[in-house]
Amino acid sequence: MPTLSRGAPECEGFEVIERQQPSPLTGGILITGEVDRVTEFEHGMPQAHQAWDGNGRRAARPAAIDDQALVINVRGQGLVIITGCGHAGVVDIIWHAMSRAPSR
Repeated sequence: MPTLSRGAPECEGFEVIERQQPSPLTGGILITGEVDRVTEFEHGMPQAHQAWDGNGRRAARPAAIDDQALVINVRGQGLVIITGCGHAGVVDIIWHAMSRAPSR
């Protein structure tokens, strides 16, 4: 699959912010940042997947640490988690979100 270059959104007026750590947005909403791997059964991406490194394609890192999710803490209901690619696996994403979600 083709990958989006950093310059494409910037050319459209968007600011690209890259962070490893969680980013609180507003009122109980959080972007997870890189998702920690805590389970033994989540293995990341198989080596058949490739990534563009600026010079050519290379094998993607097995952990695919660029995974992230949107976490919304709904008052009186709990967490709603919207995953992106889900490379970390749903269990690791949930554990990561639960340990970092803002309380409401």
